[in-house]
Amino acid sequence: MSPTPSTKHQRISSRLHARLFQHLEKSDCEVFPASFDIELKNEEMEGAKIVIPDLSVICDKSGFDEAK
Repeated sequence: MSPTPSTKHQRISSRLHARLFQHLEKSDCEVFPASFDIELKNEEMEGAKIVIPDLSVICDKSGFDEAK
């Protein structure tokens, strides 16, 4: 298990989130802060990989699972 992020890390992440939110406000994209599971998969991978990035910018929402 990874250690929790430092205060400095959280400040930087918060500022990035705020700026990205403002920048993307009039677009179809959305920015999400952690924790938000992202499932990565493609034709070359066996199965899928789950990652939890600090920030995610999602423009193609066709893969959203609103039930979770």
